[in-house]
Amino acid sequence: MFSFLQRRTDFFYEAEPGDKMGFPPKYAEQLIYRFYKHYQFEHEKKFPSKGDDLAKRWKDYEEKARAAAAKKKAEDEAEAEAKKEAKAEEEAEKKEGVVESKSEVKEEKAVVEEKEELIVDAAGPQMAPVEKKQEPFVP
Repeated sequence: MFSFLQRRTDFFYEAEPGDKMGFPPKYAEQLIYRFYKHYQFEHEKKFPSKGDDLAKRWKDYEEKARAAAAKKKAEDEAEAEAKKEAKAEEEAEKKEGVVESKSEVKEEKAVVEEKEELIVDAAGPQMAPVEKKQEPFVP
Protein backbone atom coordinates (compact mmCIF):
# COMPACT_ATOMS: atom_id res chain seq x y z
CA MET A 1 0.00 0.00 0.00
CA PHE A 2 2.71 2.49 0.95
CA SER A 3 4.69 1.50 -2.12
CA PHE A 4 1.75 2.60 -4.26
CA LEU A 5 1.44 5.88 -2.32
CA GLN A 6 5.13 6.55 -2.82
CA ARG A 7 5.19 5.68 -6.54
CA ARG A 8 1.85 7.05 -7.76
CA THR A 9 0.77 9.89 -5.47
CA ASP A 10 2.03 13.00 -3.78
CA PHE A 11 1.42 11.47 -0.34
CA PHE A 12 5.06 11.70 0.75
CA TYR A 13 5.76 15.00 -0.96
CA GLU A 14 6.30 17.81 1.57
CA ALA A 15 4.57 20.85 0.19
CA GLU A 16 5.81 24.41 0.47
CA PRO A 17 3.26 27.04 1.54
CA GLY A 18 1.02 27.73 -1.44
CA ASP A 19 1.83 24.47 -3.29
CA LYS A 20 -1.11 22.60 -4.74
CA MET A 21 0.62 19.24 -4.41
CA GLY A 22 1.64 17.32 -1.27
CA PHE A 23 1.01 17.79 2.44
CA PRO A 24 2.48 20.02 5.12
CA PRO A 25 5.34 18.41 7.10
CA LYS A 26 4.22 15.51 9.38
CA TYR A 27 0.59 15.76 8.16
CA ALA A 28 0.74 12.46 6.22
CA GLU A 29 2.08 10.66 9.31
CA GLN A 30 -0.72 12.08 11.46
CA LEU A 31 -3.28 11.02 8.87
CA ILE A 32 -2.00 7.44 8.83
CA TYR A 33 -1.81 7.35 12.63
CA ARG A 34 -5.43 8.54 12.96
CA PHE A 35 -6.65 5.83 10.58
CA TYR A 36 -4.54 3.21 12.35
CA LYS A 37 -5.95 4.15 15.76
CA HIS A 38 -9.53 4.24 14.41
CA TYR A 39 -9.33 0.67 13.08
CA GLN A 40 -7.40 -0.57 16.09
CA PHE A 41 -10.26 0.69 18.25
CA GLU A 42 -12.82 -1.05 16.00
CA HIS A 43 -10.81 -4.28 16.22
CA GLU A 44 -10.56 -4.12 20.01
CA LYS A 45 -14.33 -3.80 20.27
CA LYS A 46 -14.60 -7.31 18.83
CA PHE A 47 -11.35 -8.73 20.22
CA PRO A 48 -10.28 -7.07 23.47
CA SER A 49 -6.56 -6.52 24.04
CA LYS A 50 -4.76 -9.18 26.05
CA GLY A 51 -2.77 -6.50 27.80
CA ASP A 52 0.38 -6.86 29.84
CA ASP A 53 0.04 -10.63 30.27
CA LEU A 54 0.59 -11.16 26.55
CA ALA A 55 3.56 -8.79 26.53
CA LYS A 56 5.08 -10.74 29.45
CA ARG A 57 4.56 -14.07 27.66
CA TRP A 58 6.31 -12.69 24.56
CA LYS A 59 9.20 -11.40 26.65
CA ASP A 60 9.59 -14.81 28.34
CA TYR A 61 9.40 -16.57 24.99
CA GLU A 62 12.10 -14.35 23.48
CA GLU A 63 14.38 -14.86 26.50
CA LYS A 64 13.99 -18.65 26.25
CA ALA A 65 14.71 -18.51 22.52
CA ARG A 66 17.87 -16.45 23.13
CA ALA A 67 18.99 -18.86 25.87
CA ALA A 68 18.39 -21.88 23.62
CA ALA A 69 20.31 -20.25 20.78
CA ALA A 70 23.22 -19.43 23.09
CA LYS A 71 23.23 -23.01 24.46
CA LYS A 72 23.23 -24.48 20.94
CA LYS A 73 26.05 -22.15 19.89
CA ALA A 74 28.12 -23.22 22.92
CA GLU A 75 27.46 -26.90 22.17
CA ASP A 76 28.42 -26.44 18.51
CA GLU A 77 31.63 -24.64 19.51
CA ALA A 78 32.49 -27.40 22.01
CA GLU A 79 31.85 -30.07 19.37
CA ALA A 80 34.02 -28.24 16.85
CA GLU A 81 36.79 -27.91 19.43
CA ALA A 82 36.56 -31.63 20.27
CA LYS A 83 36.82 -32.54 16.58
CA LYS A 84 39.79 -30.22 16.19
CA GLU A 85 41.53 -31.80 19.19
CA ALA A 86 40.81 -35.34 17.93
CA LYS A 87 42.24 -34.48 14.52
CA ALA A 88 45.35 -32.95 16.09
CA GLU A 89 45.78 -36.03 18.29
CA GLU A 90 45.42 -38.33 15.29
CA GLU A 91 48.03 -36.38 13.36
CA ALA A 92 50.39 -36.50 16.35
CA GLU A 93 49.96 -40.29 16.59
CA LYS A 94 50.75 -40.67 12.89
CA LYS A 95 53.90 -38.61 13.32
CA GLU A 96 55.01 -40.69 16.33
CA GLY A 97 54.54 -43.97 14.45
CA VAL A 98 51.85 -45.35 16.72
CA VAL A 99 50.02 -46.82 13.74
CA GLU A 100 49.68 -50.60 14.04
CA SER A 101 52.12 -52.70 12.10
CA LYS A 102 50.96 -54.84 9.18
CA SER A 103 51.61 -58.06 11.09
CA GLU A 104 49.28 -57.02 13.92
CA VAL A 105 46.55 -56.25 11.40
CA LYS A 106 47.03 -59.66 9.72
CA GLU A 107 46.79 -61.42 13.11
CA GLU A 108 43.53 -59.64 13.90
CA LYS A 109 42.08 -60.62 10.49
CA ALA A 110 43.04 -64.26 11.08
CA VAL A 111 41.31 -64.28 14.47
CA VAL A 112 38.15 -62.80 12.96
CA GLU A 113 38.13 -65.33 10.09
CA GLU A 114 38.61 -68.20 12.58
CA LYS A 115 35.65 -66.99 14.64
CA GLU A 116 33.51 -66.78 11.49
CA GLU A 117 34.40 -70.39 10.61
CA LEU A 118 33.43 -71.53 14.12
CA ILE A 119 30.11 -69.78 13.82
CA VAL A 120 29.38 -71.46 10.47
CA ASP A 121 30.40 -74.89 11.85
CA ALA A 122 28.17 -74.43 14.91
CA ALA A 123 25.17 -73.75 12.69
CA GLY A 124 25.50 -77.17 11.11
CA PRO A 125 25.53 -78.12 7.47
CA GLN A 126 23.65 -75.90 5.15
CA MET A 127 20.87 -77.58 3.19
CA ALA A 128 19.91 -76.49 -0.29
CA PRO A 129 16.20 -75.68 -0.55
CA VAL A 130 14.16 -78.46 -2.15
CA GLU A 131 11.33 -77.57 -4.47
CA LYS A 132 8.10 -79.49 -3.78
CA LYS A 133 5.94 -80.56 -6.67
CA GLN A 134 2.26 -79.87 -6.32
CA GLU A 135 -0.41 -82.08 -7.75
CA PRO A 136 -3.08 -80.41 -9.86
CA PHE A 137 -6.27 -79.46 -8.08
CA VAL A 138 -9.19 -81.73 -8.91
CA PRO A 139 -12.59 -80.73 -7.55
